Amino acid sequence: MIIVLLNNKLLSCDTITPFLFEVAEKNPGRAIELYCFNAQTYDAICRNIVLWDALREFASLRIFGSSSKTLLGRLVGRPKALFRLARFCLLALSGKADFIHFKALNVWPLRLVHILNRGRTYFVQQSVAGSTTLERQVDNIAKPRSYSDKEPAVTDFVAFRPNWDHLAYYRESEHGRHIISPPCNRPAWIAYLKQQSGKYLSEIGIAPDTRIITYILSSMDTNGFLRNADDFPILFEETLQTLAKSADGVPIVVKPHPATLPKYFDIQREIIARNPQADVRYADINPMLLTFQSCFFVSNGYSSTFAMAKERGITTIEYTDPSEEILEATGGGSMRPDMVDHFIRRDADELAATVSELLGRNSIGGKEPPREAVLSQAYESLLNQVTAQY
Repeated sequence: MIIVLLNNKLLSCDTITPFLFEVAEKNPGRAIELYCFNAQTYDAICRNIVLWDALREFASLRIFGSSSKTLLGRLVGRPKALFRLARFCLLALSGKADFIHFKALNVWPLRLVHILNRGRTYFVQQSVAGSTTLERQVDNIAKPRSYSDKEPAVTDFVAFRPNWDHLAYYRESEHGRHIISPPCNRPAWIAYLKQQSGKYLSEIGIAPDTRIITYILSSMDTNGFLRNADDFPILFEETLQTLAKSADGVPIVVKPHPATLPKYFDIQREIIARNPQADVRYADINPMLLTFQSCFFVSNGYSSTFAMAKERGITTIEYTDPSEEILEATGGGSMRPDMVDHFIRRDADELAATVSELLGRNSIGGKEPPREAVLSQAYESLLNQVTAQY
């Protein structure tokens, strides 16, 4: 059995699902259970129809405890959480379960599961994009953060970037470590997505081989990243209008952020409605699937989703308006220059010229970068280890 404890974000599910897909292919007999810790994450996964449809083929998804913050919800949820914890402990003692987590087992009482575990505890990097020192610096400027110094619950580290902090803190002799290629770009997952892509794209009126522009939205919350904290809706409309003028009828697939609040969904729909000149398809489709027909990805701030675009050789544009403090920290560029091809600081003319130039190439789907053989070998080794039947 494999127990996966997700973070309270869609991202961790996006990261691990392609890997679990391969585990299930190699060993259909291994039961796989995923747990999230609030209803918002559960709902976000269910809305991401590509992930949800894939997961339902080989795994179950449950909320660990309470699905509501109401008093009744907490009263019902606490016994359920205690039951699940007890069950996890028994599975751990039996040595017949592997546990995969992103930080959930680092804290009590769930840490007890790792202490009792006679199988393996995999501590996985949350995003295939990883994180950099500059990114963390910018995040801390936008919103001061506290970083946990708790020792991770781990027998094996699983990373997608060698600069993951946890790899530096612990000697290789103390724990297994696997630095692997991103699961989202593995042949098995790509083949599955290509097989399914026609169904999902036809639902939003996109025919096979039709060029699209993929627009990745932020949650649009008030954010210290921007010069004016409430300007994400303004940037959205400005970007949409510029794309409409420069895209020459190419459909714009707008993907909302999984953490978007209802009021911002309403604002987004209002902006789309008053800009009918833009051929917008508003859809919560997995970004990796969208890469197959994308000319480029665009967003109003760096998005970890750009890592998927880069894996498939798709050009990325960050059209934004950061605060002066952040621009000083980044040297006037993006906080992730390795993931952003074109950083445009609120200049509609420059955006229009960039869009025209990219569309003039008349290509879709990008050019996939060569695979790193060492990372692929490490992936196969990990896959065989997790797939092994007890």
